This record gives sequence, structure tokens and C-alpha cells, in this order.
Amino acid sequence: NQNTLKPVAVKVEKVGKAKEEKTPEKAVVTSTEKKEQPAAKPTAKPVATNSKPAYCIIVSSLPTAKDAQQVLKEYQQKGYKEATVIEGSGRYRLSLCSFADKAAAYKKLNELKQNDAFKNAWVLNSK
Repeated sequence: NQNTLKPVAVKVEKVGKAKEEKTPEKAVVTSTEKKEQPAAKPTAKPVATNSKPAYCIIVSSLPTAKDAQQVLKEYQQKGYKEATVIEGSGRYRLSLCSFADKAAAYKKLNELKQNDAFKNAWVLNSK
């Protein structure tokens, strides 16, 4: 019994008006609470200092949100779970994956371009 279609939360990002989102630091843990997981601290490793990766690999650019959602579902069904739609300049771009590091993004782009389906893929710098 395997469900092949599952509801997927779709994330649409607007490019050009990028705001740096910061989570409020109002989480207070009292000394009486003991948890197995360490609380996130600002001095922790800078794994996700930026809320959005700067380099996205774009595999499709579509004129409408409806078209973009259709193509997004197709890619997600093919196993590309990181795929998202990025809105900007009147277009809806399908990002297959994203990276904080430019070199990593171009390395992945070159790997993808080995497949004819991704020969027109490109890197969008969302900074």
C-alpha cells in the first residue's frame, strides 16, 4: 500500500526583494526544563546563518504560477524533493536545488548538464 501522491507544501520565493529573515530570539528555557536536545544558540556552528541559499539551479522558467506548480509536482514525483518555485521578474522559475556556496552550485550544475533533460539548466544568484 504505497501512496504515490502526497500533498506537498509549495514554497514560492520572490527574487529581487530578498529580505533577510531573522528568527526572534525570545525562546526561553527555564532551568526546571531538561531536554535531551541542545537548544539552538547564536554561538553554534554557522550552518544556516542565511535563511536562504544564494545559488539556485534553475531548470525551467514558466510564465504562470499554475504552470510552475504543475512542473514542480512532476519533478517532485520524480524524486527531486528540494525542488521549489522562485518568482521574479514576471516569471516562475523552477529551482531543482540550491546552495550557499557558488562553487558547489556550479559543480552540481555541471553534473546535471550531463543529462540531456538538464542541458539548459543555469544558476540563479539570489543575493
